[in-house]
Amino acid sequence: MDLHTPTRIAIIVVFSLPFASDSRAQSKSTVIPSLALSMVYDDNLFSTPQSQGDAMMRLRPGLEISHESPTTNFLTVLSIDMQRALNYSTLNTFDARRHAFLDTTVRATPRVSLGLAGRYDRTDTPGELNIETGILGDRRRALRWQLTPAFHYRLTPRSTFTSSYDTTQEAVVSTVEGAMHVARLGFMRLASERTTTNVGYIGRRFVNDPEFRDSHALVVGWTRELAPAVSLTLQGGPRLDWDKSVSPELLGSLYRNGGDVRYAFDFWRGQTIVLGILGPVDVNSTTARISWPLVRHVEVGTHFGYFDTTTIERAKARVVRGSLVGAWSPGGVYTVAISYGADFQKGDIRSVRLAEKQVFRHVLLVQLTVAPRLSRTTQPTGPADPRARPKGGVR
Repeated sequence: MDLHTPTRIAIIVVFSLPFASDSRAQSKSTVIPSLALSMVYDDNLFSTPQSQGDAMMRLRPGLEISHESPTTNFLTVLSIDMQRALNYSTLNTFDARRHAFLDTTVRATPRVSLGLAGRYDRTDTPGELNIETGILGDRRRALRWQLTPAFHYRLTPRSTFTSSYDTTQEAVVSTVEGAMHVARLGFMRLASERTTTNVGYIGRRFVNDPEFRDSHALVVGWTRELAPAVSLTLQGGPRLDWDKSVSPELLGSLYRNGGDVRYAFDFWRGQTIVLGILGPVDVNSTTARISWPLVRHVEVGTHFGYFDTTTIERAKARVVRGSLVGAWSPGGVYTVAISYGADFQKGDIRSVRLAEKQVFRHVLLVQLTVAPRLSRTTQPTGPADPRARPKGGVR
């Protein structure tokens, strides 16, 4: 399968969506070209018990494009990493990583909303793509793409039907290819101004040609706005696995996305896929992210994650991941960031015989980013009220 083709199709579709909005509505378009130069020291380049480290310089040109209007929200991000190592010349490349991300929502009618999200990654460090499990991996070429169309229909002012289909394809050199398909159906009801309840179905299919395995889960959920910009979500239910066993499917989150201090705490018990491993894998994960302003123009943050992963062959791995991040934005187009991250993994999901394997990894990064913002706001050009005067402006 050509992993590039679905990504090209998704990009063409998404770029066409913003132009379907009402030409009479005010809209804002933003383009942010960027160039990031970073110095990285990785003390375990190959994620092995016997670590080998090196310093690397990376150059990342990127582009972010967004469009907002009363009926459309659109965002896409593109970047490519060029890398040069101090000692390991085999790591020198103009194509260390490619990344593309897109997310768009279109309100087709007052009741119907359509969404499309997608992501594409090509990297020489597969561990970067194991976001849900934190599993470290050998340094080799890996590909992953994901596409998620969604449909929302407002049945009444207080109830909404939602559905989505998520397909993920991944491959890593010299290992098995894998795919995951996830169908979600849900019904949400606004119980009060601050409380929402929901019931839903999650169906998953894990494909490793020619084999496939299915699981089905029924879940009920509850979301409560505890304070402005602070929400608590709890969701759970039984899941029928491919081997006819019953397991719990659980999700919990507490987050604040406004104000000076922002945070997110998440717990998840579910299933996913891992590069190069027969799927599915069962995952228990707990993550925390906190960021706050230290002084003017300076923001600091910390990330933490604990991941417990088990394969269908009962191989296990536990990963603890933490990082500290600081960023200085003096104004204008410049940002200077510094981060330190540490990973510890015990076990290896490639074999039950590697249960005592231990891997430590430390990464220090210093980065300078230049990102000018180009923005244009367009006022209505064809007002519905003939008495209104047409206006236009550029910012």
